[in-house]
Amino acid sequence: MIEKLRGYRLRDTQKAAILCTLNESLISEKTDANSNGVLQEIKTGEGKTLIIAVMSIILALMKVKVSIVTSSSVLAKREIESKNGCADLYQAFGIKVGQICYDLKRKRAEMYSTCDVIYGDLTTFQSDYLQDTFLLTNVLNGWSYDVVIVDEVDSMLLDNGFNTLYLAHEIPELKLLQPVLTKIWQLVNLRSKEAHEIYNEIYSLFFPKIDFYPFAAALKIDDEEAEVLKHHLTEKCLTDKYGKIRVWKLNKVKEELKNVKNLKENTKTKFLNLYHKVIKDSIQNIPFIQTYFSANLEEFIENAEIAYNMEEGIQYQIETVSNIHTQKLETRIVIIDPDTGVDLPTTQWAHGLHQFFQLKHGLALTPISTKAIYVSNVTFFKKFSRIYGFTGTLGTEIEKNTLKELYQVKCDILPSSFNRCFNENAPIVTNDENSQCIEIFKSLQVMMQHKRSVLIIGESIKSITNMRNNIKHIAQTQLQQDEAKPFLYSKIYKRDSEKLEFADGSIELPPITIIFATNLAGRGTDIKISKCLRENGGLHVILAFLPQNIRIEEQAFGRAARNGEPGTSQLIFWDNTITYNETHEKIIELKNKRNLKERQKSEELKKIYETKILAEEQCFLQFAQQFEHQKKRLLELKHPYHEILLKDIIDEYAAWLDFVRTTNEKLEVIRGICVMASQRLPEEPQRPVNKITFATKLVSKI
Repeated sequence: MIEKLRGYRLRDTQKAAILCTLNESLISEKTDANSNGVLQEIKTGEGKTLIIAVMSIILALMKVKVSIVTSSSVLAKREIESKNGCADLYQAFGIKVGQICYDLKRKRAEMYSTCDVIYGDLTTFQSDYLQDTFLLTNVLNGWSYDVVIVDEVDSMLLDNGFNTLYLAHEIPELKLLQPVLTKIWQLVNLRSKEAHEIYNEIYSLFFPKIDFYPFAAALKIDDEEAEVLKHHLTEKCLTDKYGKIRVWKLNKVKEELKNVKNLKENTKTKFLNLYHKVIKDSIQNIPFIQTYFSANLEEFIENAEIAYNMEEGIQYQIETVSNIHTQKLETRIVIIDPDTGVDLPTTQWAHGLHQFFQLKHGLALTPISTKAIYVSNVTFFKKFSRIYGFTGTLGTEIEKNTLKELYQVKCDILPSSFNRCFNENAPIVTNDENSQCIEIFKSLQVMMQHKRSVLIIGESIKSITNMRNNIKHIAQTQLQQDEAKPFLYSKIYKRDSEKLEFADGSIELPPITIIFATNLAGRGTDIKISKCLRENGGLHVILAFLPQNIRIEEQAFGRAARNGEPGTSQLIFWDNTITYNETHEKIIELKNKRNLKERQKSEELKKIYETKILAEEQCFLQFAQQFEHQKKRLLELKHPYHEILLKDIIDEYAAWLDFVRTTNEKLEVIRGICVMASQRLPEEPQRPVNKITFATKLVSKI
């Protein structure tokens, strides 16, 4: 069928990959071996897309549901919508295939209910699982977790392997924190105060205080009268013994002091004026907000400093899009994955950091969200009966062993179908950015003279944009008009919402073409070169930064010399710690340090997973079991307002979970919540805003 539709057959390496995977599955089932699947390293350009499609078709014909996880939504959409995708193969075998990278929930629900094979990015798969399981959305429509096939498995299970997806859970009361965040940002932005001074000033807004020292002088009364007043204030719980205000309503304070006989009326009036002056600029809040604020204030200030120092185009980007619900344009902060260059539009930073970026750029301020419902990548992948994965770079033995231990999988390395015609040129390191641009320009000039094409991969949107502008300027000033054309008309690929015409192989890359890109082009792009370019030496890849691990480096260089074609690559980056006469030795040293750091990171992340993430998931598991029990009982009773009551349970859980920091404290809190929940069925909400919603519903029925 492949030969009929495509005009070629599976190569031996592709057949071996499919047979090894299916054979592993059959052996494991027969012998009950301790293996949940297999991960395979297959060189870039060997046709992983086709391998995954053929495997999925075979499994689907065996009545197995297949989830295919790609490293970005762009790749998932491409496999289904591009003419170079595999939708025609699935159709030929009568297999229904789709992708779930839609904003509309009903579209995703339709895919789950009608398809045998589904492509999607990890975030969407996890989000739908959590929403279906805990928020009663029924988006999965009974989709079963039989087999997962992970494309670019090293990115999913190593670079992002220990990440946790938290569904943003908004507790309505936290909207009251917005004035505080604004005040923190104003103080941080002025750069006139130290962190501890900002802390004290913001703290006083939430916990206003009557200065008891010197109290008498402030009110212009004698010391004896001041002591009597202090006694009454603390006795009637209007303030504590340090002067911190406990009652916020002026009329309540007036009422309490009205019947005090041993105080002069003039003293009462003076105090009420002072009291009013202190609280008028303060932020009145309910006890929950004060407790939350007190527990998180220090982190809020730290995050405001982080937002002040981070740069647009490196860790995040600003974009204006149409809101699918309101049909209005809105401007938002979009986080960028540093390893893949992929946009993360549905991801937000926690603990006020995202809100400080909104304040930094004058955007609409959204409420702070808490974490209530979550799942780690490890736990999610372990839900599947079988895990299969493919990548061009599985990593070091340490990284492979980490994968084997966590997922109980085997790791195979398959031979290439071709003798790779690839050469890596000697790396060049400069000690500043301008010198780097000059070196890249020189390299590009040579490549253009030989009628080659070049892909330059930069570390961030900002760096690659600046680099392109600088190199265009050099070309304009140093080259003749015809020679400068490839530089002036160079292409740039910065965001996954943009389209690079050569990315999916549907259009061949011609000679004398320059492409600037972020690491988006380092994974998943299948650049097919023209016959003329092949004869001229193929694609040349310049990596303009030193990646944080060898896998990212190899993936980037893997864009060249694919399918037995010729190609070359070169590292040209800058590091201000080196000089030209020590370049070679310094590069080796930098790479060794990089590799050591990556090994340490792998070990540290594994430890964090075992000590922190796993413990947090145990907390959530306890809560989830109790929540499921309460949900079942409320649905059985056909409670008319079960949605409000269930939301209130999650709100209460999320609120308490955010107060505590240590794992033991979290476990203790969860046990307490579960014990309380098991003793009775909720009759009414506990959270203030939920109480109002509940009461409004009841009144509307009268």
